[in-house]
Amino acid sequence: MTDEETLTDKTSTIVTYPIAAALMEAQEFIIDSAGWNPIKIIQRDFLERFYTPCREEIPTIKEIKSIAHLDAEVVNKWLKEHDFDIQLKPFDESGFGAAGKLDLLGLWLVRGRQATVTTDNGSKYPGVRMEGGIAFNTVGGSTDLVVALETGDQDVVYMMMADKAPSGFAMVSYVEEIMQNMTPVERDYEAVVFPMIDLNEEGELEWLINFQLLIPQDRFPFYFIQQALQQTKLKMNQEGYRVKSVAAVAMMLGAALPENPPYIINRPFLMWITRPGLSRPLFVAYLNTDVWKDPSGLDM
Repeated sequence: MTDEETLTDKTSTIVTYPIAAALMEAQEFIIDSAGWNPIKIIQRDFLERFYTPCREEIPTIKEIKSIAHLDAEVVNKWLKEHDFDIQLKPFDESGFGAAGKLDLLGLWLVRGRQATVTTDNGSKYPGVRMEGGIAFNTVGGSTDLVVALETGDQDVVYMMMADKAPSGFAMVSYVEEIMQNMTPVERDYEAVVFPMIDLNEEGELEWLINFQLLIPQDRFPFYFIQQALQQTKLKMNQEGYRVKSVAAVAMMLGAALPENPPYIINRPFLMWITRPGLSRPLFVAYLNTDVWKDPSGLDM
């Protein structure tokens, strides 16, 4: 379902709703904002695939809260009050900051009990044994099952063993493809045993840097993201799970709209010349660095 070269076995998370909530709060903080202007492909993809649909859904998600303020200390205090460690650096005089958080608590429909998970190489880890509120699915030709665990509300937790998985937005696409192709199946398992989890991940969202927030041209041209951080926590045991994730951004006022960056041809390249009405190209060449020279004019 994905290119083998893009797979990794490193633990990672991708939680898009807090990022969207932070950007939404930043956009609403600026009166008459003209919206976000992506300058990188990954920013455009996030805008189209996540921000636009999430923006409509966020007001309906009670577990999402957000803040925007001119003072970094106010935003940082809000982060600490909600048990997050990340902190934004002081804003520039004309800047401001915004943050969005998701705090999701889920309790299993049928409480599990403590167990031990033993891996194929004999390593042992604290685990959970669940004997109710479970269902199994198959997907494609995989021998690994997709396990569905019911919670006390409408949320469903899915688990599927994988030696490697995509990272970033590709991981979201990967699980969405699994969801679209899985089929319920009956299996004679009396229970499911899975590891307990205690995760705390934080870092910079480098791909968000320089993302532009446009504002009316009679004022200033745009703000741009100068800092972007995210922290995600996950705890899971026999009672249920809790996810806490926050994204925080610092906005800086831009001096002028920059030109779009050029597309640079900096490797050997093919060149050909065509003319309407002719059956073949007039000229075809493959040009390596041995002829990359100033011709000093076009006279020959």
